[in-house]
Amino acid sequence: VNTHPHQPHPLLHLPSPFQPPHNPSPGQPARHVLAPARVTFHHLVGELKASVGDLWH
Repeated sequence: VNTHPHQPHPLLHLPSPFQPPHNPSPGQPARHVLAPARVTFHHLVGELKASVGDLWH
């Protein structure tokens, strides 16, 4: 029970498990997001080259 109506309950200030941890490096999250996209892109290019190669043989 909150006995001080003007002070928020201390449990309301606990970090949420849904919030990502604070990251001081602004570029690092972008690398983590782009790395899977880069792998997917190279995989698709490899498949495209293989399918074009099959057409010529």
